[in-house]
Amino acid sequence: IEQATETWADAMMAKGLQYVDWKAAWRNGMKNQNKWEKQDREKQGCNRSSAEISSDVIEEYCRDEGLEFKR
Repeated sequence: IEQATETWADAMMAKGLQYVDWKAAWRNGMKNQNKWEKQDREKQGCNRSSAEISSDVIEEYCRDEGLEFKR
């Protein structure tokens, strides 16, 4: 959340935006974070989120070690 907040804040300052309620603007920005991440992945030609990739890596590790993995 810290990285998302920093990215959001930098973008708002760079655009010179002014909000009446900065807390509400921040909440809205965090709600949009997944949309922005998806758009960034599409621009880069990657269809999977880092969370999806991490989950797959953990699942493979568990399988290799004979451990149970539940999503």
